[in-house]
Amino acid sequence: MNFLVFNLDDGSKKSCELAELSKSLAPNCEILREVGDSYEAIGFVSHKLLVFFCVEWADYALQNYAKKDISEAKTCISLVRKWIEDSSCVSNDQLNSAANAAYAAANAASNAAANAARDKEIERQGNFILKYLLDSSNIY
Repeated sequence: MNFLVFNLDDGSKKSCELAELSKSLAPNCEILREVGDSYEAIGFVSHKLLVFFCVEWADYALQNYAKKDISEAKTCISLVRKWIEDSSCVSNDQLNSAANAAYAAANAASNAAANAARDKEIERQGNFILKYLLDSSNIY
């Protein structure tokens, strides 16, 4: 399945397969799905929606790939989810501090996934994006 990611800020376009979709997103872009000889709009990705996708993938990776519990990452994920719900309840300093702590803890744990697992995860992310955007009840 082919997609076109249209950046509404600079007008650039990027064609990609489902497995490349998560790496092709940018804030303020529209995702189009190839249907025959034309494209069908399937969704708009705002900054907040992009952050939502990233935090969901981070949580999934933490639960499925981490070799040990990383409480700093859980704290960071929790703060970002609070920010998504109400951006005024979490400061940028809090988010930056939590992200830096989570990054340091994850690097110390050396929990990098193998290339095959990473490719599978990227494809899973593409399916998550597609399912999310096609479900019209989502609000981000």
